Amino acid sequence: NQYGGVKYIRIPYYNIWYPDIILYNTAETDYESSILNTYAIIDYRGEVELVSHALLSSICDVDVEYYPFDQQVCKLRFSSWTYDRTGIVLTGGTTRIGHFSQNPEFFLENFWTRISEEYNECCPKPFS
Repeated sequence: NQYGGVKYIRIPYYNIWYPDIILYNTAETDYESSILNTYAIIDYRGEVELVSHALLSSICDVDVEYYPFDQQVCKLRFSSWTYDRTGIVLTGGTTRIGHFSQNPEFFLENFWTRISEEYNECCPKPFS
């Protein structure tokens, strides 16, 4: 009831901290230009939602030995660039691919997420 019943506010995303999640196997030379962040939505409890739009291109190994009867698995590897699991923990969630752009050579048969811990020689703690 405080503040005239305001339940949400929207502020520019760059005015708050937001995670530096990237696609590690990107095919983009200018990765940042493929992501659109607009406003963060903050509710009266302090929960923050940052809705982003991204047009991503990835690099995947393709085996065409049995073309056109082959199946491919393309793994998209997302992680923080600078934070380990003590700073950012990625979790699985609902997947919406309603705006997925079909490729004339391939069709998307399935889509799933898998959360894993990975170690890098730079750092003693795992990344998610």
